[in-house]
Amino acid sequence: MLILGIDGSPRRYGATAKLLRLALRAAELNGAHYRILFLYEHDVKPCIGCFSDSPEACREPCPLKDEWSDILELVLESEALIMATPVYWYGPSCMVKIFMERLTILENKSTLGGKNPLEGKAAGVIAAGLEDGSSQAGYYVAQVLNAMGMIIPPYGVVHYTGSGDPLESRTTVLDTVNLGRAVVLASSAELDWYVEPSEMETMLDHARRDSGQDEAWQRPLRESIRSNP
Repeated sequence: MLILGIDGSPRRYGATAKLLRLALRAAELNGAHYRILFLYEHDVKPCIGCFSDSPEACREPCPLKDEWSDILELVLESEALIMATPVYWYGPSCMVKIFMERLTILENKSTLGGKNPLEGKAAGVIAAGLEDGSSQAGYYVAQVLNAMGMIIPPYGVVHYTGSGDPLESRTTVLDTVNLGRAVVLASSAELDWYVEPSEMETMLDHARRDSGQDEAWQRPLRESIRSNP
């Protein structure tokens, strides 16, 4: 199993990198291999939002000329991701935001009739900041990745706030080690997560029928309460 660690900080020696390496070492002890991608050391241009013009326009190859195709290859080769970001004004770094926006080209494959290659990949998130916002930034990144089809496992988000060495915080270390382990465990599941349109119609019929039965039972009761206050 290969896990891609994504460092969204411009500093290899900061809290974000330290916690990412700790999580990856924990994953390694649980049977995974890993590699680290330092986003700030690559030419990755901001997304220009082709999807907003037309969903059909958001497809490979991306029209932007940069190193994205090489990064995309690393993502596709990996069974799981661990995303680590510093906290910049209550959110992730700009490079993490750009990275997630550019992943739309994979997530959109399902819209175009194919399979989303992000679906079912496990993802852990680490957010480290000097002041407030680490929880907000971490769960924002997790929400985006989950909306793209990725699995956020139990204990899959770690947030650290402080000016000291995060490796001196026993609670943070324990949480980060558990994150690395949880990502490995979640990666063992191989399932089809997204429902087919034919199944959707069956479920929709059941939901409408159940809703109608509930309305038939409750509406007379509510009208009785209103007429007899």
